Amino acid sequence: MKSNFYLRLEATGFANVFLIVCLVASCLWSTNSFAQGSLYTMGPATGVSLEGITSPTSLIGSGVDDGASSVTALPFAFNFAGTTYTQFSVSSNGLLGFGASTVQASFSNSMAAVTGPQLQVYWDDLITNVQGANTGVQYWIIGTTPNRKLVVQWSCQNFSGGANVLFQGWLYETSNLITYVYGAGSSGSADIGGATSNSSFYSVTATNGTCSTTTPNDFNAWPGTGVAYTFTNSGMTQTSYRYSTTSGVALATLTAPLSLIGSGVDDGSSAITSLPFPVVMGGTSYTQFSVSSNGQLGFGATTVSSAFSNSLPSGSSPSLQVYCDDLITNIQGSNTCRISNFWYSAQSPVSY
Repeated sequence: MKSNFYLRLEATGFANVFLIVCLVASCLWSTNSFAQGSLYTMGPATGVSLEGITSPTSLIGSGVDDGASSVTALPFAFNFAGTTYTQFSVSSNGLLGFGASTVQASFSNSMAAVTGPQLQVYWDDLITNVQGANTGVQYWIIGTTPNRKLVVQWSCQNFSGGANVLFQGWLYETSNLITYVYGAGSSGSADIGGATSNSSFYSVTATNGTCSTTTPNDFNAWPGTGVAYTFTNSGMTQTSYRYSTTSGVALATLTAPLSLIGSGVDDGSSAITSLPFPVVMGGTSYTQFSVSSNGQLGFGATTVSSAFSNSLPSGSSPSLQVYCDDLITNIQGSNTCRISNFWYSAQSPVSY
C-alpha cells in the first residue's frame, strides 16, 4: 500500500513544536539585552477557538477604564525572556505584566511607553464590559501539573469606536509557550507583542502575521476572529513532552520543493541539510537535519540511520519516527521525498 506523509517542524510557542504535516516559517526575536536563552520565534495561525470559561476568577470588573489589577500569584513559575516569575497583573487595556510591580494602566499603546516586562496581548484604549458570560478581565486554569495552561481573557470595547472585542492570552506550564487568541472584534489601533523594556521588544504586524525586533507597530487593527500568535523561546530546555492528536488535517500543498531523496530508494538517507531555524529537542539546539527513506528525521551532524528496523531507538542520532517502517520512496503525482518551502500554518499549534 502506498503511503504519503509529511513532517512539520514549527518554530512557534515557548519550545519548538512538532506537528505532523510540513516546515513552517517563523519570525525571530533575539535582543542583546535579554538573558541567555531568550531566542524567540513567532508563528501565526488561523481557525483557533477561544477557550471556554471554566470556574473563572475576576481580575478586573466591568466598566473599568485605564485600570490595573492587583498583583496575583501565577499558578506555576513562568519564564519570560530568561527570568522566572511567580506573579502577574493585568490592565483593562490589554496588557499582562510579570513581577511584583503592577503593570501600567495607561492606554498609550506605544512601545516607547513600556516600563517593565509585559505582554501586549492587545494593547489599546479599552473599557472592560460584559459580553454574555464574559465579564471584564478574568482568568482560569486548564489541565494538570506539569502541563497546566493559564488562560487570561479580556471582554472590552474600544473607547473611541465602541466596538466590542474579546481576546485571550495563554501561558503554558513547563514549555513556557505564550499564545494570543482573538475572538469577535473590530476596529482598533493596538500594539501586539511583548517587551522587557522600550528598547527590547517584539512587535507584531497583524496584516501579514510578521514580527519585528527593531520597528514597533503601534497601530494594529483587529487581527480577526480565530487568529492566534504563538511565541516560543527556543533557547529554553525541554524536560517533558506533551502529545495531542488531531483529525481532519489536510496535507500541505507542495511549494517550490527541494529534493532530499529521490524515487526508488530503499534503505537510504539524505545528505545533512541546514535547518531554516534552530530546533531544540531534548534540551539540545540543532541547526542540521537529515531524513531516511524509511520515515525518520534525524537532528545534528550525523546522518540519520537508513535501517528499516522500526524499533526504538532507531539509529544513534536524535530522531523523530514520523512513520518508521520498511519503505521504498516512489512518485505519487507530484510527490517524492522532498522538503517544501515555508508557509504559515492554518492549524492551532500543539505544544510539548
